[in-house]
Amino acid sequence: MAAAAAAAAAAAAASSSSDDAKHAFIIPTKVRNLSLHLSTAQYDIPYAVLLLLFESLLCVQIINRIPYTEIDWEAYMEEVEDYLSGERNYVNIHGGTGPLVYPAGFLYVYQLLRYLAGGDGSDVRRAQFVFAVLYVMNAAVVLTLYTLVLRLKRRSRSFGETKGEVEIAAAAAHTSWSWRVAMGLCCLSKRIHSIFVLRLFNDAPAMLLLYLSTLL
Repeated sequence: MAAAAAAAAAAAAASSSSDDAKHAFIIPTKVRNLSLHLSTAQYDIPYAVLLLLFESLLCVQIINRIPYTEIDWEAYMEEVEDYLSGERNYVNIHGGTGPLVYPAGFLYVYQLLRYLAGGDGSDVRRAQFVFAVLYVMNAAVVLTLYTLVLRLKRRSRSFGETKGEVEIAAAAAHTSWSWRVAMGLCCLSKRIHSIFVLRLFNDAPAMLLLYLSTLL
């Protein structure tokens, strides 16, 4: 009797362990299926939009929590002031950091930014929010470029070495998430945020125009 009872207990324990093992794989399987589903092209745009929303909130927090550091903005405004005063000789256009060394397009762009920043460039906080908009626009263009390349890779990549629909879907999902992780990392650059919303450097509009020309 004791032997029979022990055997029955062992069988029950084995059955329980088997059931636990089956349940243990339910969540990973669901997560894998969800990952495969979300890796498809229909979620490329929603993913990029979520990143841009995150970027918008992050820029606001940076402006509100991290002090602005004056480096070149006042010099830019002085150079624009010389231009608006009628000076057209580059030798005579100066700012606090020295003579103007940028092309004429710089003066046109910063003339507009000067107007948006209180009319005379004195409202630096407003200028920071203008640059935050430029930052989000720049991020949108960059993420669009990433998405276009990702879709090209989906169409062009050969999965001939894989066998079966499951393996093909897994390989495609790996490609999608690799690119999406890279897109997410683009949103975490401390230096790029600093260039745009804390320093107001002329690199910001220049890079936006560069990426737009690449996209177009």
